Amino acid sequence: MLRMLAVIISTCFLGVVENARAAGEIAPEEWPFLPTWCRYTQTDNPYGPKESVNSPSPKAQQLIDGIGREGYANLHHYCWGLAQLQRSHNTGLSQAQRQFLRQSAIRDIYYVLNNSPRNFVLRPELLTKTGLIFFMLGDYGKAERELTTAISEKPGYWPPYGYLSDVYVKQGRPDKARKVLQDGLRVAPGAKGLQTRLQALK
Repeated sequence: MLRMLAVIISTCFLGVVENARAAGEIAPEEWPFLPTWCRYTQTDNPYGPKESVNSPSPKAQQLIDGIGREGYANLHHYCWGLAQLQRSHNTGLSQAQRQFLRQSAIRDIYYVLNNSPRNFVLRPELLTKTGLIFFMLGDYGKAERELTTAISEKPGYWPPYGYLSDVYVKQGRPDKARKVLQDGLRVAPGAKGLQTRLQALK
């Protein structure tokens, strides 16, 4: 009986590891679902040369010029995190596998946040993504923390307002959801994602 239980546990663990893949390993069919600029980070891809900070291709250099060398140096971890988040939506996964992939995605995104300048231009986007993943994991407290931080760092960036309203709706706090949507529409009046959510609340 104990041997059978050990086999079952081992099989489940191997399934989780298999779905996580090795760090930095992105399958060819996954690349079209990632941002195009991921192809010019330090991640092997089928679309171009292997990039490096010291000898970037022209496209990678454009990315460096836009976000800074320090931010670029760790940006490939964000692409790995996005790939793992994408995998977590695959059919046929157990709940444990989905949770594992999403937690792994958060770790990769945190790596970028912890190793990039405080004024890194993509910080609000990274915080928004971790907030969204915490929401998917059902950790609404951490989701709220990440999303409110994203809003405070870049008030004109509308996506965190939408996800934060989703958190409040899930918690049964429609008044707070409505207020955060109205706040978002004041700084981004054309954001359809916020307009649609607000209309649904009415």
